[in-house]
Amino acid sequence: MASIDPVLRIDVPWAELTVAVEDMRAKASTTPSILDAASAAWNGLQQAYRHPGTQDRVYAALKDLRDPTVDWAVALSSACAAVQDFAAAGRPLQRESESLEAERAGLLRTAAEAEDSSTEDQDSAERAVADFNDRVRSLRDRWNSLTAGTAAELAGITGGTGDGLPVTAAIGGRTLPSVDWFHLSSTLDNISAIDPEAVVDSILHLNAEELREWAQVNPEAALVLATNKMPHHGRDPERTMGNVSSYGYRRERGSLAATLAPEGIALIRETWLNLTDLEQKRLLLLYPGTFGNMNGIPMEQRAFANIVTVAGLREQVTRQMAAMGGEPVKSSFAQNPGEQALYTSLRSVWDELNKKKTGLDNAVESNRQVVMVGLEGDGRIVTMNGTPSQHAKTSTILVPGTSSDLSALEDYALRLDNITSDRGADDVSFYWQGTDLPNEVPDNRSSSYNETGGPLLAGFDAALDLELSPETRSTYIGYSAGAALVGTAEREGLNSTNIIYLAPSGAGNEVDGVEDTRNREAHRYWIQTRDDPIVLAQLLGGIPQGGDPQQMDVVRLESGFIDHAQGGPLVSGHEEYFSPDSTAMLNMRRVVLNEAVFPYVPDEAFMDEGGMWTYSPLQTRPQNYAGEKMPSVPVESAGP
Repeated sequence: MASIDPVLRIDVPWAELTVAVEDMRAKASTTPSILDAASAAWNGLQQAYRHPGTQDRVYAALKDLRDPTVDWAVALSSACAAVQDFAAAGRPLQRESESLEAERAGLLRTAAEAEDSSTEDQDSAERAVADFNDRVRSLRDRWNSLTAGTAAELAGITGGTGDGLPVTAAIGGRTLPSVDWFHLSSTLDNISAIDPEAVVDSILHLNAEELREWAQVNPEAALVLATNKMPHHGRDPERTMGNVSSYGYRRERGSLAATLAPEGIALIRETWLNLTDLEQKRLLLLYPGTFGNMNGIPMEQRAFANIVTVAGLREQVTRQMAAMGGEPVKSSFAQNPGEQALYTSLRSVWDELNKKKTGLDNAVESNRQVVMVGLEGDGRIVTMNGTPSQHAKTSTILVPGTSSDLSALEDYALRLDNITSDRGADDVSFYWQGTDLPNEVPDNRSSSYNETGGPLLAGFDAALDLELSPETRSTYIGYSAGAALVGTAEREGLNSTNIIYLAPSGAGNEVDGVEDTRNREAHRYWIQTRDDPIVLAQLLGGIPQGGDPQQMDVVRLESGFIDHAQGGPLVSGHEEYFSPDSTAMLNMRRVVLNEAVFPYVPDEAFMDEGGMWTYSPLQTRPQNYAGEKMPSVPVESAGP
């Protein structure tokens, strides 16, 4: 009998590759604009700096960087596209490889048994082996073709290398002057002279309230701490925590970082709790940007560390805006194409920074408990109300939708407050915008947002589970694109008592039913107005947002009235679900608290000479449904 070919083993960390591509894409899109902003600020020196021996070199310092920077950005974008295409084609091949490997084990047994069987059995086994070998060779050919093609595409990318840039020339020429970068240091408020260790020694005794006051009046020192990186090979306890947080854990889709894998998070927590209180506090203050964001560190301690991180990042953004010399005004730029392009670039950079500062301002001024924060992409933040514990009765997590960024913090924090307005001392809630979300509706066509954010949300959930009792009633509310993000996280391991799909764009990437999640026992509820345009995305099906939520065994709840008690106008469109007195808001609140909910009231139909028409009885007879007249059922009995 013919031998059974070995299966090509494909093991690529696709999630990590996707994150890296998105990081490359972000840098490619923002770097030219940042250079333009720096150049504009640099040009101001022509009025303030005059020295016959050096002024021409100073004035020209950044001019020669523009074209190489654009070339670099274009080259990086091309590389992103090539790697993204590789990932899109490679994932299915890896799954095929894994499937063939599993099939091979069974085929080996079948072939061995056929050796001692009838001729007919042997012929059947021979055909099975031949077919299997054909598929193995086909997989190998397709993988080799894909990798070779990707390598050739990457090798063919030119530009952005800086080749040919002069480093010396006569004064006044278009040059890049030679710079001794090692000795170049910032002098802004003498920030380089601040010693992180000395700062921590001076604040180690502060409690949370005192630390908040200190951070607001010492933003420069907060910035030094917020950007302080933990050394790779430091002393204990840095070395110990660095080791456990740097492990990787194998998964079917590649590998997960320790801070995202449940077993890694559990090990981080165990190691952390074995440190002394003094060691913990020192690490929180010396490296707040690291431990304030690390899954496995208790949420209350993460919030303590991020008092410093938020204040420091706020100072960083404030400095970046100040370096631009104020908000760009279009009338200050000439009407020629070059000046208008410069204005557009500066305006884009300013607006991005201003959005981040808006969110950070709100976090500081509202004394929010922040358990994750970063300036990557559009900015990201996770805030907490209450403190997780084994005594917590409910845990509520709100995940926002398309166009959400740091500037949306205040709005969504208020929405979460309304959902959990009846919370007590044993209730905890989170606003989770811990990843980039699609900026515009068309951006939902990309699966990268869900594939990047899903593991991050699942990692957060695993960390939170370690602090809550199994009896805690947990509810995830995914709004619009946030629902698909929650669904993708369910695929990666997120689990909860309840899932609320609030006008969902879909059920999650590669999630077409409850069986595609690791959260099969969850109670699932769907709230959506009758005229929400999101229905167009749901009808498409199979897009990167996932399948129609109706495939998820959902119970549809009524979106109802803007004022539930009074009746009247219905909740309409895509933006009114969070109206504080609405039926939609009341239903979300009751799911969280395990109280009676208001099921969807079916539309009614009538026929006339124009055909068949449907209408909502809530609209034609609101007096019959206002307040407690609307039919309700116990939440647990509302299942399909």
